[in-house]
Amino acid sequence: MAVVASEQYAKSETGSIDSIGRRVLTRVFVVTGTEGEAESDKLRLVLAATGLPGEPSITGVPPVPVPQSSVAVGGVTLYYWGSRSWKREGVQDVWYLTYEYTTSDTSQYATVFAGSVNAGIEEVYRVHPEDALDWDNPSGVDIGGTPVDSGGQKTSVVKTDSKATVTAYRTDMPSISEFDDWVGYRNSNTYRGAPAGSVLYMGVDFSQDATSGLWRLTHQFAIDRFTYHAEQVATADSEGKIVTLPYNADGTSDLIRYVARRVYWVQPFGTTSFAGLP
Repeated sequence: MAVVASEQYAKSETGSIDSIGRRVLTRVFVVTGTEGEAESDKLRLVLAATGLPGEPSITGVPPVPVPQSSVAVGGVTLYYWGSRSWKREGVQDVWYLTYEYTTSDTSQYATVFAGSVNAGIEEVYRVHPEDALDWDNPSGVDIGGTPVDSGGQKTSVVKTDSKATVTAYRTDMPSISEFDDWVGYRNSNTYRGAPAGSVLYMGVDFSQDATSGLWRLTHQFAIDRFTYHAEQVATADSEGKIVTLPYNADGTSDLIRYVARRVYWVQPFGTTSFAGLP
């Protein structure tokens, strides 16, 4: 008996649209005609409906590769990407194959921008320092402000810890070294509304969606609109010990402590164009 398949039509359709804009449509096919075949061959013959290499396609079941099999729903074209499941009804040779169709055009996948603003901890020598003249190339002058260190040991203070992620989708696999030129650099121009120099690119995570075949890339950024990722550094002697001087906080008491003599800004992160980032 020939193995044949036919689509099972019902009064309703099964589909979904997820949070990233991906459409998913389910189609069900009924496969019969495997009676008399060896049990070890039956599933192979049923799955041959997907047109695997070396296997004959079964009449009526959509083939692969993409995009030979497609359907249009609400003006959007969905393609079969290879996601399928099967069920055998009881002990009879009636098989139900369920095919998932999804949008293949990456424009159907939204680029997602997300962020967070939390309280963080930073170790500093001074609080309320004077504004730096150039965050990209600090002048090296003393930053002023109120000393909070003790004998050259920094003090932890609360700071604004802002982070952002941008998630994008593409069809080709990313290279391991593709984003090396951005990691550890700040934006040389305005990026997503943030001023130049305030956004630091931290790296990217990527993985492949087994259903659609698309690659999901999640880019991480740190945002500092206050000191533009510059760090406080104190002058040290030839042995690496912080040079200190006596400091009286209120100018009247006899309570004197030693603090870093000179504190200046250092900018460890260079700038580059973020034009190639999403």
